[in-house]
Amino acid sequence: MRKIIILSAAAMLAVAAGCGSKGSSANKTNKSLGPDPRPLAADPPKTNIQTPTPPPETGLTGVPGNNETPPPTPPPTPSKGTKYVVQRGDTLWSIAVRTYGDGKQYKRIVAANPSIRGDRIAAGQTLVLP
Repeated sequence: MRKIIILSAAAMLAVAAGCGSKGSSANKTNKSLGPDPRPLAADPPKTNIQTPTPPPETGLTGVPGNNETPPPTPPPTPSKGTKYVVQRGDTLWSIAVRTYGDGKQYKRIVAANPSIRGDRIAAGQTLVLP
């Protein structure tokens, strides 16, 4: 350890001495010195510093260490065999996708609701979902 400090101090003195001369040292060459007499600096000693490990993910939102955002809440899914009140923006296709997982099943809704004319539904209308 003492050698490293002495070598570091010698290297700093050599650099400081070279900086004080006038003119650019890149343009001057001193052929009489030969190879650089300054010793090479040794690598600093390695220490056993351990980095902390992050806490395990818990899947809960609001818990430190969990950067996941909660999934968006889906629109209310009508259950089968119940009544459903049509919301603004609903279509037979979207209701069938939420209820049955397949938009082509809208025909089941039409068959169970004789009040539906064609494919027209209105907000506030009550439908029976088979």
